[in-house]
Amino acid sequence: MVIMVIIMAIYVTTLLTQPISALTRIAERIAEGDLTAQAMVHSQDEIGRLAITFNKIRHFLLTKCYIGDQFGHKL
Repeated sequence: MVIMVIIMAIYVTTLLTQPISALTRIAERIAEGDLTAQAMVHSQDEIGRLAITFNKIRHFLLTKCYIGDQFGHKL
């Protein structure tokens, strides 16, 4: 019984931390200037909404960089 509880705890922990770790890696890439990085949306919960928000931020930055390139402004 104790073994089953431990296995379930590990499983649930992995389910929670894996998407957060993936978003952290994406955020780090974007922070380093890699605007090709895109968060994959696998759910509609808080993690999924956070991934959507990261993608919106990425799109905003791409737009700003494009406008800056077109008009010769450094952002």
